[in-house]
Amino acid sequence: MPQHQRPCYNRKQAVILDVLAALPPCRQIPWPPPDEMSAECRDLIDGLLALDPRERLGHRGAGEAKLHPWFEGVNWA
Repeated sequence: MPQHQRPCYNRKQAVILDVLAALPPCRQIPWPPPDEMSAECRDLIDGLLALDPRERLGHRGAGEAKLHPWFEGVNWA
């Protein structure tokens, strides 16, 4: 085993991390046209994917995310 590899080294995991590191940031993904995705859905996804954890929807707990308008009418009980 090469000196720089840990005993629990997993080649498959290393390849996956290399691939993920090479991907462009999520903000580069194009949104579907407005007639295919509601404004509430887009806002929910934007909130969940916020880069700054302090601004991310749900960073204060799941209750914060449950109050989002996209979930209106969901019975969480």
